[in-house]
Amino acid sequence: GKYLIDAPIGVGGMGAVFSATHTLLDKKVAIKVMLTTDQQATARLVREARAASATGHPNIAAVTDMGKTPGGALFVVMEFLDGKTLKELLERKPLGPRRALRLTAQILAGLEVVHHKGIIHRDLKPDNLMLVRDAEGEETIKILDFGISKVLSEDKDKLHLTDTGLVMGTPLYMSPEQARADESIGAPTDVYAVGAILYAMLCGQPPHVAETLASLISAKLEQPPVPPSQRDESLPPAIDAVVL
Repeated sequence: GKYLIDAPIGVGGMGAVFSATHTLLDKKVAIKVMLTTDQQATARLVREARAASATGHPNIAAVTDMGKTPGGALFVVMEFLDGKTLKELLERKPLGPRRALRLTAQILAGLEVVHHKGIIHRDLKPDNLMLVRDAEGEETIKILDFGISKVLSEDKDKLHLTDTGLVMGTPLYMSPEQARADESIGAPTDVYAVGAILYAMLCGQPPHVAETLASLISAKLEQPPVPPSQRDESLPPAIDAVVL
């Protein structure tokens, strides 16, 4: 239709992301296309689009359109982000405290708006955080991928997701209650993940690491994290209270 596919950005088991051009506006966009008709996967993409388009916040990747291809595949159109993921940045070295705290404040600002709308992300991790430059050239972080978000609402006509008994999210940054598959997952789950991401930005690794999923979850449930200033003596002890 009005979108011209330019090149693939990434492909996964459920979908693919392409750079594209809105031909009428001559504007570059990103398009996520489902490669499956699985109803649960499709519902997640719809959920992601609704969650992201409900905010209009500068730290949330904007969703501008949704539709289906002539073959019936669901697609979502998003703003094109020219930058690097936080994961790519952290593969080189940890960040300094000032930069790490500035980026964390931006993540929390975006989450505050999302949480006020009753949406819990549930899969915050460095892969889902993109670093770009705004119109003034300032470093800005964008939250991506609300694919397993949980929408809290008493309106029966609105979207719900409980996933009882399912552990959903990324284990390294997952909260203890999420690791236990508790049903009482709320905003604190995302706040925990932000704390774990800040820990990784400062220390170069998440607060808990292990060789197996079982031992990782066990550590999350039973072992308090080592304070960041004990991992890196150059960090001020005052920062421990913020992170922990």
